[in-house]
Amino acid sequence: KQLIFAQLFQVDGYDFLSHLVIGFALFTFVSTVIPGGAGLFNANRTWILSSNLPYTLYVNKLILQSFIELGLLTISATILLLLWGDLHPSALWTIPPALLLYYLSAYGTCLLLAPIGARVRDSVYAIQTVMRMLFFATPIVWLPTPGTLRAEIARWNPFTYYLDIIRMPLMNGDVSTQSWLIVTGITGLLLIAGFVAFTIARKKVAYWI
Repeated sequence: KQLIFAQLFQVDGYDFLSHLVIGFALFTFVSTVIPGGAGLFNANRTWILSSNLPYTLYVNKLILQSFIELGLLTISATILLLLWGDLHPSALWTIPPALLLYYLSAYGTCLLLAPIGARVRDSVYAIQTVMRMLFFATPIVWLPTPGTLRAEIARWNPFTYYLDIIRMPLMNGDVSTQSWLIVTGITGLLLIAGFVAFTIARKKVAYWI
């Protein structure tokens, strides 16, 4: 059933369909949150100027919308993978803690990028461009074959590890301690940087937008 994909990428017996579908769904969440976080305050300008709602409400709104979109993609992905993929249901327990890290990373990212996007509006377009480039630098439509340049690119791309903490357990039942440690570390750094940036810029946001 994986004959076409295996021949195309010269990987015998590899479940490339699951690799592609899961990776695409997860990267869609990432590519929604990051540019959305950069443009968050400008997108909610009317509410910010006319109400005293906490700014974190807009952060959680964006993340919730992104999770809903991910959920809708997951429904379609699940149907495809049940028909043609090869999943390990025993690894489903890894999804809740992985999604918690996704949420915390998204929260820290929004707190960090939203003030920057409010102060420098063109930064949103720059981030959108970078995200399009990172899609092709992330192992979604290709495989990080050991010993190749692609493997090195995947190694230094933090999104690789965000995909791995969900994709690897579902595909082969393996839980990569390295990926979990890297994602946890990145999440902690994003939260610290986000809270610092937000604390510094909080009182200036209304003037910037």
